[in-house]
Amino acid sequence: MGTRTSNNGGFRATALLECILGTKIVVTGDYILPQEAALLVMNHRTRLDWNFLWAAMFHACQPMAHRLKFVLKASIRHLPGPGWVMQMACFLYIHRRWERDKALLSRTLDYFRDIGHTYQILIFPEGTDLNIGSQEKSHNFASTHNLQRYYRVLHPKTTGFVFLAQRMKE
Repeated sequence: MGTRTSNNGGFRATALLECILGTKIVVTGDYILPQEAALLVMNHRTRLDWNFLWAAMFHACQPMAHRLKFVLKASIRHLPGPGWVMQMACFLYIHRRWERDKALLSRTLDYFRDIGHTYQILIFPEGTDLNIGSQEKSHNFASTHNLQRYYRVLHPKTTGFVFLAQRMKE
């Protein structure tokens, strides 16, 4: 894809970041094609990550359309307004209990396959945003498994990522 930059916005998050706040969005790598499945991975450092994601998706998709589905905590689905919209858009909600989540993810991916729906899935492998409590849990995990401690990211949860990557290759 090369590097693309833009100073104009086409929808709210992009317009806010680029036009009002003067943020320069630079996207490198391959274009995201709406007719192809893709698994996107993003660190979740703050609760503001979403704004940057939408702006990046706006610039990375050719044509400017995508079928992005997020993997989110199940509790988010009950947020009045945004939670309901995300349910209607078929976002994937997990409960962080693998057997239950595996069955839910399988049913959803099977449904997409059965109706011929291509999609892109965004997963936050760290499972939460970076804060003092989550960093402490990550450090405990590192100590238990004799791993290096991270200070700017958390140790990722890999079970769901591996499952999605394998299923999407089928």
